[in-house]
Amino acid sequence: MTQPAPTPLPDQLFVLDRGEDSGEFLDMLLTLCTFGMSTSLLLVESGITALTAEHRGIPVTRFPEMGLQQLMVGLHGADDPDPELPESVITVNSGQIRDLYARVPRILHP
Repeated sequence: MTQPAPTPLPDQLFVLDRGEDSGEFLDMLLTLCTFGMSTSLLLVESGITALTAEHRGIPVTRFPEMGLQQLMVGLHGADDPDPELPESVITVNSGQIRDLYARVPRILHP
């Protein structure tokens, strides 16, 4: 039986760990995506509150079309994700977050 191919790692991993200024941060990130940068966004701790159904009228589900490779949320007990999260969101646990930090070539933190 063949294993599914792992999701390619992004060029950049952006980590948002607080709710304040998240609108401006998402604006900047989506702007970078329009220039062809392969990026992922990981929301942890209070940064999770920045996740809503849309940003500036753009549904979160459209972020991949705009160039955001992955939208991840670090949750405690990721096996039982919050049913409020959009389907396109990938939930990760603390072990997976540590693995990402070790493997991604560049992590940017505001």
